[in-house]
Amino acid sequence: MKSSLSWGTQTEKICRENPHIEFFMYHYIRDHDTHDNEVTRDLSVSPQLFDSHMWKIENLSKSGKITLMNWNDFIESIRTNCFTKSPVWIFTADDGWSDMHDMLVPIATKHRVPFFLGITTEFVGKKWFITLKDLKELSENPLVSLASHSLDHKDNSKLSEVEEEKQVCDSKDWLEKETGKIVDTY
Repeated sequence: MKSSLSWGTQTEKICRENPHIEFFMYHYIRDHDTHDNEVTRDLSVSPQLFDSHMWKIENLSKSGKITLMNWNDFIESIRTNCFTKSPVWIFTADDGWSDMHDMLVPIATKHRVPFFLGITTEFVGKKWFITLKDLKELSENPLVSLASHSLDHKDNSKLSEVEEEKQVCDSKDWLEKETGKIVDTY
């Protein structure tokens, strides 16, 4: 299988059990606001610091010390149980904040770092969140994979099976309809 990404300098794949895979999640890419509560403040990373993270990750990938994969390549590697020799790093961000479009994706793209973005569909177009136009633009970026992150961010552990199914399926259907892309992950 040929990857749509360069996979760093290390393109040889091996099939093995228990590959080394790490997930990293970013929430907000923005300067700290003095009005933020403790949780919001702790989930924020300044654009300058994020850029330095992405620069370091780009260099680790180029040197073959890690492998960066987009979501489709990652799922295919799981299906075949074939990965590169180096550890696989997957990057995610949640909710659909406007900084995904304004800061996170432009900086990550500059450094060729793929991201998996979980979108809460009822937040699209609301204050502080991405617009539908921005979502469609993000969906065209080859380094971006979209996932449903529910309709309205309710706690799934407190929902009935029917309500949870609605959160998963309706948000997936909405994302697919609006972007024209297959969304197969929640």
